[in-house]
Amino acid sequence: MIKPKKYRIIILVGLSGSGKTSIGKAYAEAHDYAFLDSDTEIEKKTTKSISEIFSEGGEQLFRKYEKDFILDISPRQDMVISVGGGALTQNEVLQFLKALGHVVYLKVNIEELTKRLLNSVQRRPLLKSQSPEQIQSDLHKQLEKRRSNYLKADTVINAEGTQKEVLKRLASFIKET
Repeated sequence: MIKPKKYRIIILVGLSGSGKTSIGKAYAEAHDYAFLDSDTEIEKKTTKSISEIFSEGGEQLFRKYEKDFILDISPRQDMVISVGGGALTQNEVLQFLKALGHVVYLKVNIEELTKRLLNSVQRRPLLKSQSPEQIQSDLHKQLEKRRSNYLKADTVINAEGTQKEVLKRLASFIKET
């Protein structure tokens, strides 16, 4: 059962490379919020890297771990939560997160995401190739699959530009809520 909002909870969603972790950590630190990254927590709980989980059981196993973790979140303080790029494809997860707090879609164009991801594809199992063209193609496919759920977020924030600019946009949204 989902409890009413008691604390200020910000949930960051978006494609790989959109800044969910870096923006989330920076915002949490600046505003004295706790920070929780679903990928990091899944790795701790399973004692496996995300890549190992994908190798073992594919995206289906990872999404199961992700769903189990997210549905077990019970905040005890103001918090920023970064969830995997595909978390919202699970309707139960989407509904839970929307009831839990303010879901924010960090939107970045595919070309910018490709530049950001070129050096980190080894850690991102849904991006199978290191060629810019393949990364771009993979990101386009992911976005098409996830776009309608991302747009169910409480707000969409342009996550392009400097971290300072993105944090300012996020703070502006939070101030209005």
